[in-house]
Formats: sequence, structure tokens, C-alpha cells
Amino acid sequence: MQARPGLERIHALSLVRSDEYPHSNKCTPQGLLTEMRRWSGGTRLEQRAAVAALCEPALLRDRRHARQVLVLLDRVTRSVAAARDRKEEGYRVLRQALGYAWSVAVAALPAEGIRRLDQWMGSEDPDVRWVMRENLRKKRLAAVAGGRLERWRQVVASA
Repeated sequence: MQARPGLERIHALSLVRSDEYPHSNKCTPQGLLTEMRRWSGGTRLEQRAAVAALCEPALLRDRRHARQVLVLLDRVTRSVAAARDRKEEGYRVLRQALGYAWSVAVAALPAEGIRRLDQWMGSEDPDVRWVMRENLRKKRLAAVAGGRLERWRQVVASA
């Protein structure tokens, strides 16, 4: 089952902005982060939903939230590097989500995000390299990466 593009984001924002459930912790940004942290350890489609829901600029304005999202992206990217289910549809859509998500999170918290990206740029895993290459195409990353961008492109191309 393929999720409709953007559905996770719409749902995440509705939870964050909702006052329908004023006593539910899941209706706060921190509650959403807590729930998505659980999803990030789930199936590939749950991981994809967590990545898409959290890599939303409105949510990442708070530095604490952005830092937690970077930690989650590290976790999910590690799972991609260790994957044995690379032919599955869920894996494919997760990889696509990571192909833009890193740039969104790094743009929100550049100093820490750049340090984390540095660790992934030299990965020998072909799917992690693809994810990094896709993020390097994003203008939002170019705006915060400065001179690193060309070096990263060379590293990813040569790995």
C-alpha cells in the first residue's frame, strides 16, 4: 500500500495545531516527536511516515525539535545502511523520503546538521550515497552548507 504524498505532513500538522484533544500529549509538537520516535523503529512505511511528518519546517523552528529530528534521521539512515529488504516497496519510499528530509532538517539546525551529514557523506552503502546525493541537489542545503557542498559532491561521487 502506497501512502498518498503529503498525507503524513497534513496529519502531523493537524495534530500539532489541533485543540480537539486538549489533554492528549500527541497533539503537541513534543507529543508528535515522541510518537514518531516509536514509528522510526517500525516498518519501512512507518519509518517513512515518521520522516515525512517530522521534516516539516513549521515543526523544526524550535531548535530542540530540530535536534530530535536529526537524531531520528540518523537512526533511520542507519537502518537503511543495514537493510536486507532493499527490493521492497516500503524500502523504496523510505529511501525517497530520506532523499529530501535531511536537507530540510539541516536547514533548520545547520551547525549540528552539517556535522551529522559529514558522517554520512563517506558511506560506502549505495543507498545512503543516493540519499546524500539527492539532498545535495536541494537549494535549502546549498544555502547553509557553503563551501562544503562541492566537497560533499566529490566525496559522494567517488565513494
